[in-house]
Amino acid sequence: MMRLDDVHALVTAPGPIRGKRELRQTARDARDAIPAATRAAASLAIADAVDRELLARLPPQAIVALYAPVASEVDTRPIGLRALARHLRVAYPRVLAPHRLAFALAAPDELERGAFKIPEPRADAPIVSPDAFIVPGIAFDRTGARIGWGHGYYDATLAAAPAALRCGVAFESQLVAYVPVDPTDAHVHVVITERAVHRCAIVPGAPWIP
Repeated sequence: MMRLDDVHALVTAPGPIRGKRELRQTARDARDAIPAATRAAASLAIADAVDRELLARLPPQAIVALYAPVASEVDTRPIGLRALARHLRVAYPRVLAPHRLAFALAAPDELERGAFKIPEPRADAPIVSPDAFIVPGIAFDRTGARIGWGHGYYDATLAAAPAALRCGVAFESQLVAYVPVDPTDAHVHVVITERAVHRCAIVPGAPWIP
């Protein structure tokens, strides 16, 4: 059974700088190899850290954008429950058009199957502008660069919300030395894993509270 340290060693193994496609495949395979029980425990630890570092700093009724986890992604449902317990509002993305997301208010148990078979809010859920984004990713580096599925949805969404906090959540094994970036790629302000809070000061004008 592969341990988290083994996965991290696989993703960060020495070698030439890899392109996005190769890095995406390697990191996704490594994440999939993490045992389900280990991922579940790590997701709870990540939720505790997000609650302490982000949710506790937001005013009541602030809107936190989450995502519905797919396959081996960090489970955000514990984050959603902690947000609701703090009287925050939670929103989830809905795919409106190519490269475009809209976030709508919904509780974690109110989602329905949507585009790409990913759970999303009902069509009548109100569209909102989040104050903070919990951002998924297949790999991150310590500058806040990330690799997602390659469709550019979050890059466009984050670029359109420059004042919002951007918090990447990932297993520690998903952190790599370098993520190749394009001019349109959006960085996150912080990456929270089950082991540490990695603040990414390279992001210009980061509103993250130290």
